[in-house]
Amino acid sequence: MDINFDFKADPLGGHIKTYLLEKARVISQQEGERSFHIFYQVLGGLDDQTLASLQLQRNPAQYRYLKGGGEASVITRHDKALFDKVRYAMKSMKFSPDEQTAIWKIIAAIMHLGNVDLVANHDGETSSVANMTQLEPIANLLGTKAQLIAEGLTKRTLATRGEVLVANLKASLATYTRDAMAKAMYQRLFDWVVRKVNDSVEMEDSGVESIVIGVLDIYGFEIFKLNSFEQFCINYCNEKLQQLFIKLVLKREQEEYEREGIEWVHIDYFNNETICKLIDGSPQGIFNIMDEECLRPGEDNDERILIHMDKVHIKHDHYSSNAKGVKDLRRGEEFRILHYAGDVTYSVLNFMDKNKDTFFQDLKRLLFGCKLKLLQEMWPEGANPIGEVTKRPITAGTAFKNSMIELVNQLEEKEPHYVRCIKPNNFKRSSEFDRDLCLHQVRYLGLIENVRVRRAGYAYRQKYELFMHRYKFICPSCWPCPKNGPKEGTKELMQYYNLMKVVTFGKTKIFIQNPRTLFKMERERDRHLPKVVLILQKWWRGVRVRLWLKRTKAVTLIALTFRNYKTKRWFRRVVSAFSNVRNQMDYGKSIAWPNPPPVLR
Repeated sequence: MDINFDFKADPLGGHIKTYLLEKARVISQQEGERSFHIFYQVLGGLDDQTLASLQLQRNPAQYRYLKGGGEASVITRHDKALFDKVRYAMKSMKFSPDEQTAIWKIIAAIMHLGNVDLVANHDGETSSVANMTQLEPIANLLGTKAQLIAEGLTKRTLATRGEVLVANLKASLATYTRDAMAKAMYQRLFDWVVRKVNDSVEMEDSGVESIVIGVLDIYGFEIFKLNSFEQFCINYCNEKLQQLFIKLVLKREQEEYEREGIEWVHIDYFNNETICKLIDGSPQGIFNIMDEECLRPGEDNDERILIHMDKVHIKHDHYSSNAKGVKDLRRGEEFRILHYAGDVTYSVLNFMDKNKDTFFQDLKRLLFGCKLKLLQEMWPEGANPIGEVTKRPITAGTAFKNSMIELVNQLEEKEPHYVRCIKPNNFKRSSEFDRDLCLHQVRYLGLIENVRVRRAGYAYRQKYELFMHRYKFICPSCWPCPKNGPKEGTKELMQYYNLMKVVTFGKTKIFIQNPRTLFKMERERDRHLPKVVLILQKWWRGVRVRLWLKRTKAVTLIALTFRNYKTKRWFRRVVSAFSNVRNQMDYGKSIAWPNPPPVLR
């Protein structure tokens, strides 16, 4: 996501771009995993009347596509609250009520589609829908006929030059077509929602200068019991980003060394470029091998991909299979790649189908012909004539590889900053820390490799001013302030502890090679800190006593001055009262003395 900010750092707009949607999650999930949250939120958040209009039940176990994850595939108390937030967000993004209704209809149709059973006919070469009533809710929601959906799932129209042929599909291929339809509907809906959001938040071209900050939410390294095409693509993405990450770290290190006038020293690190070339290299990378096998005529056979990879990469250090002598890998089904974060075993089953990402033109015409306007907007190519010969689209693997290359090129032009998120436990508990889980994440986030790269050069570097501010009190000549500035003070401190051989002085920073040096500095700091605290306490107590004494003297002086003032004033009144006593008969005996002020009593 790109976010635009003005000169006041107020957001002006943004743009979202997607790279890979894990469509396989729509139709199946591994144990402990959920499908996309919106399915459960719709079931848990819609009111009873709306749910009945969509012909849905609240129990996710009623839908084949939602119960693959076992106990994880249940509605939680958070789903309703999150669904309310989704609806509020849609309203904020200017989704009309009709558009929201259309979205719920498509989501419901996908859930109903998973319950459609496709069975083989007596000849074994054709198939049909086991129960046509299973198609009625889908037809009603999408605005089409159940018979048209049945034909779209069990037949395929082939357009050649000047000729149109209709082929019947086997039950297995019909089931694949059903699943492909569900995945394609969800992906197109997802892409449409992203476009709609972009239309709402896109920055208007008003000529205002803006600063752009890009936020990239990466997939994260994935290792499951069963790793398929999606995990292969996701882990390839992590390999590319790790390669870029190390490259940028080294580039930043070299630039800092040049800035500080320090000689560049070669840093040994694990370079995963060979793994990236194994996957995306030309002409014998794994993506290219998959494309080549997908273009080969005949029935799809995933084992052909593995045979081809064994032939080309049998001697590659980061590739292994049963043909290479690794007995724990199933022959004709599994291969293993040694990624930067560890070994991952992949199953080639369904690799060809997922790479082809086949979606027949018949279904595009079917969805475009539905009365639901949103579907017509999502499938504009469905308006093409039935006899038109269409070009073969690029495979899913190639599309993802190209998007990764484009992403890496963009990131190379930016100044990256990283936020690594560590999940402490799988139960969302604030007070529980799963050490093994955290260690697993640290390893697969590439943090260990990052630390190795940083420690291979200089493990610690800091500006002289900040270094002196932290450590000056552990050296007598630097306390309380270095006499010749922070740089010379840093040198004096290093000489005092005989550490000149393990540090390098740049123009503005000190570079420390070994973490043990820093640990020693910290131990000395901890040892001297109580003494500094005592000195500071002594100084502060002295300041407080002097302030108290000063205030006491001030109070005493004020009181004395006030007493003198009152005494003099009273004395003048006495003098004034007795000033004429000589002229009186009783010589002033009848005159009353003025009352003395309280300070004299």
